Amino acid sequence: MERPPIESIIEGLELIETVIPSYKHARHKGITDDEAETVVNWALEQAIIILEQLRRDMYGRDAK
Repeated sequence: MERPPIESIIEGLELIETVIPSYKHARHKGITDDEAETVVNWALEQAIIILEQLRRDMYGRDAK
């Protein structure tokens, strides 16, 4: 059985160790550099969680 694309996306996202925010855009929004780093790391974690939930909903509770 072919592996669902969502599996590859989740696996790829989990390999990301460091994310560099756009400090220029963050500052434009009034966000400090430290806050920007926190926000992008949180967003990546949330994306993985949402995709894992979607995978379970699509392929059943037994999905990883």
